[in-house]
Amino acid sequence: MRVMTGGCPLALVILLLVSTEPTATAVVKKVSDCAEFFLDGKPPKIENVLDQGNIQYPDRYAPIYKVKQIPVFSAYKYTGHEKGRCQDKWKLEPGSAEKDYQGQGSSYHKGHLFPCFHANSEDDQKSTFMVTNRVPQDPSFNIGGWKQMENRVKRVMDKYCLDQNKKLEAFVLTGAFPSDENMPNTKVNIPKTLWTAFCCYSKVLHKWFACAHWGANVKGRLEAKTVADLNLSLGVDPFPDKCLHTTDSELRTVFSSRPISPSSKTHVRKKAGKRPPKL
Repeated sequence: MRVMTGGCPLALVILLLVSTEPTATAVVKKVSDCAEFFLDGKPPKIENVLDQGNIQYPDRYAPIYKVKQIPVFSAYKYTGHEKGRCQDKWKLEPGSAEKDYQGQGSSYHKGHLFPCFHANSEDDQKSTFMVTNRVPQDPSFNIGGWKQMENRVKRVMDKYCLDQNKKLEAFVLTGAFPSDENMPNTKVNIPKTLWTAFCCYSKVLHKWFACAHWGANVKGRLEAKTVADLNLSLGVDPFPDKCLHTTDSELRTVFSSRPISPSSKTHVRKKAGKRPPKL
């Protein structure tokens, strides 16, 4: 099985157990195996799921891939996107089947956590089509608010996530909260809420910059929020004790596509020879 080089396949690490069928595949055995894809090597804190890298309820969550489950979260580093169209060809894994998304009366889309067009290379793009990187999404959500958000976030990261050496890099986490509903005639859970967050050092803003989005798995627009709001609303701390100084005003300015000017409140004069400030 391919392991993504552009992102950590944490869809294969922390998975909701909704079945007692035998284990199909194991890729990584503990969250620390993917430390390089976390900011400062620290995994997120997710209420009732993960705390300081420890799984809170081993009877519900496990660091292995089991049959017919949905990913709880995925982590990757965004370093740009190689131009080219993503091919919608999902790769099945042992125990998985397309019929799980095509049950009688089902209209749900196969929604990415790590979106293909956030991957840097062709190989990484293909790897985002592993079934363990998808969750059932309402069509109006997947091609509506969620897709629009992914595009807006990509444009913002491309523009603002260049460091002092003009290197493009952002740490990204995307996850799903399960509901009490499964796909028709299957044990694949339909998530009730999806969330995502990124943090990067911005040479443009001369500071660490972070943003979060989340919304119910239904039609609607997702608004840019602070990671502190994400923690308060959903109990998700994507970058523990880091990236907490981005304000609502900065988010409105950045996502409005207005140019950052020296008079902008989000602009801080750069001092010669100064290293990036602490998060």
